[in-house]
Amino acid sequence: MAYSDYGANVYLNGKRTPEYEDAHIYDNDEGGEWEQACRIADAEDTYHWLTSIHHGIIGDDKVRVICHKQHFPDIYALTERGLVKISVADIMGKEYSIKISPFNWGKVSFSYKGYAFEFSSGDPYDEDSPCVAVVTTPNGDVWLCEYDYGIE
Repeated sequence: MAYSDYGANVYLNGKRTPEYEDAHIYDNDEGGEWEQACRIADAEDTYHWLTSIHHGIIGDDKVRVICHKQHFPDIYALTERGLVKISVADIMGKEYSIKISPFNWGKVSFSYKGYAFEFSSGDPYDEDSPCVAVVTTPNGDVWLCEYDYGIE
């Protein structure tokens, strides 16, 4: 837990990847495309908090998910137009997204451009029931992030 009582454990294909814990969304970005896109978005005040450190980051070079505290994960894609936030409302419809509470959304599964997402909110009153985000990439890699209060 680098900066608060919240934390995350991140895994890629079952192997722990601590370099994606308490990290920027653009850390581990060999080409620098994510960092450049985040700094442009920050300067334009589009997505200003992307230059901050987050508890867990999962995803590949095209799609990344921010897992922060006990919040519903944020999804970002790096496209030809730059950095784009992917809205669950756009994918699943506004009626569905209205039912999603930022802190207690139950279990949500959907897909986007070959990526499969599964998010569960866990039980906010049970330390043994963290929030979980799983992303399966088009090439078959499986990213998993357990995040919540008290995770070290």
